[in-house]
Amino acid sequence: MKKVSFYALIGVLLVGGYSAYAAKDKAAKKTNCEEDGQGIVYCLYENGKPVTGKIYTHNEDGGLASIENFKDGYRDGLSTFFDSEGKYSERLYYKRGLKNGMYKKYYDNRTKQIQANYADGLLDGQVDLYFADGKLSGRMNYRKGKLKRGFCADKEGKKTVFGSEELSKYQDNNINMCGM
Repeated sequence: MKKVSFYALIGVLLVGGYSAYAAKDKAAKKTNCEEDGQGIVYCLYENGKPVTGKIYTHNEDGGLASIENFKDGYRDGLSTFFDSEGKYSERLYYKRGLKNGMYKKYYDNRTKQIQANYADGLLDGQVDLYFADGKLSGRMNYRKGKLKRGFCADKEGKKTVFGSEELSKYQDNNINMCGM
């Protein structure tokens, strides 16, 4: 298992995209988190109690890297990840440690790159892929992690539809990037 240390900060106020911390580093509670290799993270406070609340991680420069919600030690609720400029780059929902709900990934220019849905940790439903200019580059449909059908489009909008032979080339439960 991969071990990661995080600090849970108490009393964060988010105002207009800016973060204001009501606690200094001394008031941060250290947490120990382990990932099981399947993407499920479990976090405990130093006293051994499971984390319930928000965990804030920071990059090497001290900037905010993520805000994740935990319940009974597992990711639960919205997780938001930030780029080096402090702008959100990914948002996804979890339920008891598994991806569950809407997933969105963004380009540096803040246009959507991917919009997908997860159920119980598996891709489920429509996955839309976008070029950096916001135009649709592909659409896939998944059912319980299995890619069922889809298409990719070029910048002019010409579509290439996936048939059964093409589908066999793609790994299930992974988002095909349509050559992006």
